[in-house]
Amino acid sequence: MARATDAEILTLTKERKGQAVIDDEVARKTARIYVIFYAGTPYILMRAVLEKSITKERVKHAVNDMVSSGWRCNVEIYVKIIEAFEKTWVRTTQALSTFQLNGRAGRI
Repeated sequence: MARATDAEILTLTKERKGQAVIDDEVARKTARIYVIFYAGTPYILMRAVLEKSITKERVKHAVNDMVSSGWRCNVEIYVKIIEAFEKTWVRTTQALSTFQLNGRAGRI
């Protein structure tokens, strides 16, 4: 089971029929089991870029700062994230689908 704070987030999300922002793999597995919609931090950042709430350059710095501060992701995921923000031709639906699986925000 997910840690206590993740469990609380998932419980509230399920009760309110919302979408949780979670990056922890155990919490994500728990969300899938209980059919709780979720998104990871990269998905949220990509939406912010596509909605022009933040620049791509600022997001790249933010992701690097997050990694430096202890946010964990493997190298392949990190490369995917950075490459997605560097592509200028990506349309909204294409970029967002990169970060989604089975109708839920996905692995990244």
